[in-house]
Amino acid sequence: MEAIAVLGIVIFIVAVLAYYGIFTSVETGARMANRRVERLEAEQIREDIEYYNENSIKDADFKSAVKQKQEIAKYRSL
Repeated sequence: MEAIAVLGIVIFIVAVLAYYGIFTSVETGARMANRRVERLEAEQIREDIEYYNENSIKDADFKSAVKQKQEIAKYRSL
């Protein structure tokens, strides 16, 4: 019986908070947080693009790596 009374009180408190508009500020806070996370995501994407542009593999480095791999494969077959 006490559980039903506690549940009734909780429902009453939630209803009063909803009536006085407390959830509007919660929604505003959630929207603010979402916008902040979207800005952080855009910043992270920009940083990733800059990182990959600065650290791209040059054609000469790629050819050198392929040549070294072929030499290692040759030595393994001995």
